[in-house]
This record gives sequence, structure tokens and C-alpha cells, in this order.
Amino acid sequence: MNNRLKKMLYLFVAIILCVVIVFPVYWMLVTSITPEGDTFSSAPNVIPKNFASTGYDNLFKAGDIFLWMRNTFIVAFSTAFITVVVTTFSAYSLSRFKFKLKTPSMVLILFTQMLPDAMLILPLYMLFRQLGLLNRLLGLILINTTFQVSVGTFIMKNFFDTIPKELDEAAYIDGCNKFSVLIKVLVPAVTPAIAATGIIAFFEAWNEYMFAVTMVTKTSLWVTSVGLSSFIGMYSVPITQIMSGAIIFTIPSLIIFVVCQKYIVSGLTAGSVKG
Repeated sequence: MNNRLKKMLYLFVAIILCVVIVFPVYWMLVTSITPEGDTFSSAPNVIPKNFASTGYDNLFKAGDIFLWMRNTFIVAFSTAFITVVVTTFSAYSLSRFKFKLKTPSMVLILFTQMLPDAMLILPLYMLFRQLGLLNRLLGLILINTTFQVSVGTFIMKNFFDTIPKELDEAAYIDGCNKFSVLIKVLVPAVTPAIAATGIIAFFEAWNEYMFAVTMVTKTSLWVTSVGLSSFIGMYSVPITQIMSGAIIFTIPSLIIFVVCQKYIVSGLTAGSVKG
């Protein structure tokens, strides 16, 4: 009886959590298909009585949502790819090699996560202006990669630490050098960590707003988060139009998350316990 009550309690808590997590997405969908005049009613309906496509129609007329989505994909995918490559080498070095500045290097990497993003906007803006990286997607890719490398390095290092060094020694005996050991032996073993690092970097770049709105002013180079925020005016907020764009913006990320969630969980948990 106690076990049954525990299972029922766990199930009830799981249902509540699912409702809390899913409801904002559901409410975005409901708002996007609700007539404009009904969105600010005193008693909003959880199940809409009237349906309208006005929000989607105005969205496609007012902004180039698919161009913004393309820019977002370019930034997010490039950030994920570069982050995976850089963190693989940095984590391998910190896990397998001994050098004098190893501990200070790890502390410095950790320290970069303590700096608030807002404090870095001005110096990064001035630096990017000197380098000619303003109004370029490459600038956003470099910024997002910089902030994700530190997190990815710790995830990858913890995973590398769980792999016995006897594998490295066996590969050296077979004639492999350090680079071959990494590519042929260790990388296949840390695939879950690589996937988790790439997916986390992808989503962080996908949702980033602050640097995107500061570094890019050309509308043709806007990412989706900036494009949707441009609909908010001083005297009016087209809520159905914004929610329609938010639904389109959310669908690809939801699909990617559902497909890749097992890699995220395995990559984050497998390196937490040393073998």
C-alpha cells in the first residue's frame, strides 16, 4: 500500500509538472489563433470559442519570419559546431595532460561564467566595431561560442575523466600519436557528451537576445528573437502576431529537443560519476 501511494504521488507530481511546463506553449498557441479583440477580455478562455488566422496573416505581411529563422539556424548551428570542436580539444588537454597552469586555467574558465553578460556588452561592442564584426552573423557566432566554450569544457572534461587512461596507453603501444588517440579512441567514447554539449550550445544561441539586438541593426540579419521584439511598439502590442511568430519559432526547437533529449540526459549524467 505504501509503494502504491508513493507511485500515485509521483505520478500526480509528474502530471502537475507537465502541465506547468506545457501550458505556456499551449497558451501561446491559443492566443495566436484568438481574434485580436478577445485577447484582452477580462475572462480569457482556456479553450477558445472563436478562431482567427489574423495573427499569422499579419506576421507574414509585417516581417520576414523565415529569413529571421534562417539567420537563427545559421548562428545556432555554427555556434554548436565550433563549440564542440573547441571544447573537445580543451577538455582533452585538461583531462589527460599535466602542465603548470592547469589549475589556474580551469579557475579562469570557471571565472568567465561569473561575469554578467550585460557588463560585457560595451567592451565587446567596441572591440567588434574595431574588428568590423558589427552587423555580421559571424560576430554573433563568435560571441555565443565564447560563452558556451567554458560550460562545454567542464561537461566534456568530466566525461573524459571517466575513461580509463589504459585505453590511451594501449593506443600508444599500437603506434597512435596523441591526436590519433583523441580522434580514433576517445571521441567515439565521448559521443554522448559531444551531443549534449552541441545541443546545449545550439539552444543557448537559438534563444539569445541581448547581444543579437546590440550587435546587429540590419533587419536582413536579425535573428528571430530580435525580429519578434520589433513588433512591440510604444502605443500598441500586436499580441496575436507576436504569439504566432513565437509558435513558429518554438516548433523547430521542440522537435530538436524531443529527438535529442536522450543525448542531453546521458551526456550530462554519464560524466557525473567517475568509473
